[in-house]
Amino acid sequence: EANGTIKSIQEWARAANLDPSQKRAFEVILASFLLTFFADLDPENTHNQYSAWHNSFQQTSKNNLQQLKGDRNEQLICLLHRQGGSGKSNIINLVKLYMKEYCKTGLCIPFDHQTIVVTAMSGVAATLLGGKTVHKTCHINKWTEDVPDED
Repeated sequence: EANGTIKSIQEWARAANLDPSQKRAFEVILASFLLTFFADLDPENTHNQYSAWHNSFQQTSKNNLQQLKGDRNEQLICLLHRQGGSGKSNIINLVKLYMKEYCKTGLCIPFDHQTIVVTAMSGVAATLLGGKTVHKTCHINKWTEDVPDED
């Protein structure tokens, strides 16, 4: 069950047979997502269901997830790089699957392409990951219409 706890995250990693590096990446990405999600959650403007989850999260998981993630409190911008066939795509797909289940069953909120933004350097890699190229996401080298010069 994807319930946002350390135990749940570690069970998913164990079930996926991740090696130590893959497991660490999986844990850091999920911990960062969960910490960011609940930090951005405003209990004053949410349904009672979210407030209950927020209170439960605050009391039980925040410190543990912070330890998994590390000391940094900024948004996670992550680059996964290793040789071909090392499991990078598996990590990304497992993270997306976990978060999709967590959002659906735990929070009853939609999980879409903006929940976790996945980018890759090539179009083929982006397609395999269900993401976009870095250039597309950042609007780099985007063709624009020519604007006539004023005389």
